[in-house]
Amino acid sequence: MHRLAEDSSNVSWSNHAIDQMLDRSISDLQALKVLRTGLIDLDDIEPGKNPGEWKCKMVANIKGNRDVGVATLVVNGQRLFVKTVEWEDL
Repeated sequence: MHRLAEDSSNVSWSNHAIDQMLDRSISDLQALKVLRTGLIDLDDIEPGKNPGEWKCKMVANIKGNRDVGVATLVVNGQRLFVKTVEWEDL
C-alpha cells in the first residue's frame, strides 16, 4: 500500500470518503500521508466483495495525539480505493 500511495494517481476516493474528510476536517494530503506511512493490523485484512480486492484500514498519527484511519480497498494489487476516512478515538 505504501508503494502504491506514493503515486497519488493510484488512489481514488469514494464520495463517502470525500464527504467524511470534509465533515471531519481531514485533508486529502493528510489521508495520503496515512496511506504512505500508516500501519495495518494484519488480522484486519479481509477479502473484498469482488475478486482481486482486499479490505484493510491504515492508521497513522496526524495531529498531536489523534490518529486517522483510512479504510481502503486494494484492487488487483494496482490501485487503492479509499472507502472512508475517520478519526480513531483514543
